[in-house]
Amino acid sequence: MSVSIQWGKFSLFMAGMIATGYGIMKLTTPTEEQLYSRLSPDLQRRVDEKRAQKAEEEASRHIKTDIKSSSRIIWAADREPELPFSTRPPKSH
Repeated sequence: MSVSIQWGKFSLFMAGMIATGYGIMKLTTPTEEQLYSRLSPDLQRRVDEKRAQKAEEEASRHIKTDIKSSSRIIWAADREPELPFSTRPPKSH
């Protein structure tokens, strides 16, 4: 019986330690906005450039995904559709 009490106390103690550690981490870790506001203007500019580059890459990735899922023929997109032979206008020489 004493062994089960020891395991119970140990489990409660460890749960308390984990909860305390998690609480301290949540209280002391800054949010992204707080971290960004503390950066120097040069570093803020570099972060903004990286974010813009990442947004462009994401937009490009979405376009490629849309094209891949489309059933349209890519290399024929710029051409005009050919008319059947009987409806073509006569060629001028």
